[in-house]
Amino acid sequence: MHKRVLVLCLLLAPLLASCKDSTSPPKGPAGPDYVSSWGTFGTGTGQFDGPEGVATDAAGNVYVADTGNNRIQKFDADGNYLLSVGSGGTGQGQLLGPWSLAVGTDGSIYVADTYNNRIQKFDAAGGFLAAWGDTGTGTGRFMTATGVALDDMGHVFVADSGNNRIQRFDTSGGFQLAWGTKGTDDGQFDNPCGVAIDSAGNVYVMDQKNNRIQKFANDGSYLLPVQVRLGPGRGRVGERPGRGHLQLPDPGVHRKREVRARLGGEGDGRRRVR
Repeated sequence: MHKRVLVLCLLLAPLLASCKDSTSPPKGPAGPDYVSSWGTFGTGTGQFDGPEGVATDAAGNVYVADTGNNRIQKFDADGNYLLSVGSGGTGQGQLLGPWSLAVGTDGSIYVADTYNNRIQKFDAAGGFLAAWGDTGTGTGRFMTATGVALDDMGHVFVADSGNNRIQRFDTSGGFQLAWGTKGTDDGQFDNPCGVAIDSAGNVYVMDQKNNRIQKFANDGSYLLPVQVRLGPGRGRVGERPGRGHLQLPDPGVHRKREVRARLGGEGDGRRRVR
């Protein structure tokens, strides 16, 4: 009797294994490999106090908006400290709670000097070049400038959060155009706090309180929404060049969210969280 049971078990084992495999959920894509990290809380070089934004240049250097320390810090790709730009204040080259930054192909650094309601431009060595904007609702003025991005055509886009609009400038600060009003309809915003540009020149706006990303042409024409749930608090949006992904920090759960979208044309987006 025991031998018959043993033989039956041996015969059924492959069948049971195949059934188990067929009902197992498919495995998702492999996650990213951890490489390195750097920084601790503090005011020294290589330390941070509430960093809000990050950008890279063509050489792979990393720039961090060290918001609480009112400065931008630059590192090489391995996290070695290179230089610091800015100090707390309202004067030329000083910063007050910088949230975001972008780096031009020539190494110029554009900083959303958030609570000074202006954009400041520095050269690759951190020297002051220009500034534009002040507090207000008129063209070229800001009510909490939280995001800045560049395209390949020499345009500077600013997320003017408090005025619920995006403004576009040339690289010297000359005003070109603006779009957006407060609301929930297509092309309207409720606290747009981040902006990113893809290789085709399309503009992606983090419409924070409407819990969505909106996509526009370079001239502000509405294209489509990219639906995504955002956690509470603040966030940024940034493109991973050449990958067709948008990076969305989710402050409520202390992780980044990645939206896979068709950056070069029409179509709905697919959300991937990691």
